[in-house]
Amino acid sequence: MSLLGATILAAVADSVLAVGAIITAIFAFLAFRTEAEEVRAIERQVKDQQELTRQQAELLKIQSGQLELQRQQLDDQRKASALQAEVLELEASELLASLNERKREAERQRKTGAPDR
Repeated sequence: MSLLGATILAAVADSVLAVGAIITAIFAFLAFRTEAEEVRAIERQVKDQQELTRQQAELLKIQSGQLELQRQQLDDQRKASALQAEVLELEASELLASLNERKREAERQRKTGAPDR
């Protein structure tokens, strides 16, 4: 092989290697760009998840406050019901006493022969 042939062969080999390096660089750039887009998408997902978690925490605070308010309302309602039960017991005993008084009065009138009202 002559010096010219060896030089041409070396130039062709270098050219093939250069083209291969360019193609490799292009694929590497495309892969990097794709991975960068994927990383940005993951970062957006993480931010969205953080926002969702923050909103859920806020919702839990609100629900906790609502539950506390309902607990207080239930306690107040229990107290009111207990007082109402006492009043109803007093009314029932007064009605029973009134009924017994009427029965005694009716019995007395029947014994004395007085006409009913």
